Amino acid sequence: MKFIAHYLIGLLLLTSCVQTENKKLAIESNSEKKAIKQANPSEESDSTGGFSIINTGPRGGRYLSSTGIDYRYTVFRIQIINDTIVPINFDIKFPRSSISLLPDSTIELNVFLVPEKYIPIAIKDTFNFGLDLEKFFESGDPQKFEFNSVIEPNKQSTIYIGMLFASEIANGVTRSQLAVEWHDESPHYPVESTVHYHLKNQPLDLIYGISFDAPNNYISIPCGQVRIK
Repeated sequence: MKFIAHYLIGLLLLTSCVQTENKKLAIESNSEKKAIKQANPSEESDSTGGFSIINTGPRGGRYLSSTGIDYRYTVFRIQIINDTIVPINFDIKFPRSSISLLPDSTIELNVFLVPEKYIPIAIKDTFNFGLDLEKFFESGDPQKFEFNSVIEPNKQSTIYIGMLFASEIANGVTRSQLAVEWHDESPHYPVESTVHYHLKNQPLDLIYGISFDAPNNYISIPCGQVRIK
């Protein structure tokens, strides 16, 4: 009888320990899930879907025009893919004046969108992505600063963002990335990146990050919105 009593007491203690440990693991698991959700608020699931932004570049170099102007330029390709089940509005607007990089305000550049007439029909990975930029510089055509497009479900739009340096600079590598605001504040942008964003009823603000000789010179430009049409 004494043996049975000791056995039952031991069993109760073991059960209590297991329940306590399971409760502890459950609390830790919920805490981890909450932390992940807070760290990645854009990754919450929704029924509408999302969109992807593919950044590729840079390409470019120097170009001496027929009038003797020495251009130092860079160009990047941006592909926007609509993975939602509804059309989305994608709006971009860049400043028309030159932009000073931080923290050294002596480095200035102009950001513009390459006009459609200088863009090849098909996507190319050749020099300058196949863009006829020298012809554009020679033409005297005005630079383009706005992009407004409705992208249908399972379709994509491709834009090319160019930069002209308005000041003489030392050798260095230019990088950039179009992204949703606050997604990535690092100026160390990769040569190519693909990021998927979930889209709900509220618009998402866009930023265009630029770095030159990162992390020495950089800037983040608020440049538009993406929203459900």
